[in-house]
Amino acid sequence: MSIQENHLVKKWLHLHEEDTATQLVYRPADYAFPPARGRRGYEFHPNHSCNYIGISPRDGPATESCSWEWKAGEPPEIVLSFARGRKDVLRVISLDSDRLIVQKSTD
Repeated sequence: MSIQENHLVKKWLHLHEEDTATQLVYRPADYAFPPARGRRGYEFHPNHSCNYIGISPRDGPATESCSWEWKAGEPPEIVLSFARGRKDVLRVISLDSDRLIVQKSTD
């Protein structure tokens, strides 16, 4: 596992207040977030299992299990595999211990 992958293994929540027109910003779950009705995110585990954290209709978290794979490249990618064959790809712009920045999807 590379140093960047080691930074990935934790719970990340979306800090939309820091987003740009082309980037989504995630911070560790223990970050001092401003109040929000709910925050989406990901929790990555060392065994390559993960949870997608969505927002339930009652503004609380709703999780979905997945697995993750790090693909080195330019840019590096995190490939998420969900039940029923769904895959999501996060294109990593920047990753350190305090911030994960991914490219906004053009879909």
